[in-house]
Amino acid sequence: MHAKNWGGTKFSLTSPNKVSDDVPIQNFNQHFSLEIFRAQETVERVDRQRVEAEEAATKAREKSRKLVEARAVDLAMEEGRRLGFEEGLKHGRVLSQMSESHDDSYSSSRRRSASRYGRRRKSKGGSSESLESDRSSLR
Repeated sequence: MHAKNWGGTKFSLTSPNKVSDDVPIQNFNQHFSLEIFRAQETVERVDRQRVEAEEAATKAREKSRKLVEARAVDLAMEEGRRLGFEEGLKHGRVLSQMSESHDDSYSSSRRRSASRYGRRRKSKGGSSESLESDRSSLR
């Protein structure tokens, strides 16, 4: 019977199923079972971290999308206010010009009609002035 010594343990070479000492093999199996268990725990921990990282990335992308949307809405509202303000100014200027031209045409027509019909009145200094100049001074 030939025996081989491996790590202080004797194995029988004559019969492959027969081991002279089962204790070191059990220790060997326990050691590698423990290493396999540790490796599985590491894989599971890394997998949980991956899932958590993916969830965090999804939340960050959603938050970023909402912030970009909110900024776009704010910019659009700001532009709308600016355009509305400019349009209001333009409308006010047009109305002002219309009012001035109306006042000018009203004044000139009143002056023409006053002079046409001879309506003049004496001022305190003795000179005659049109009624229109009195009206324009009241404005």
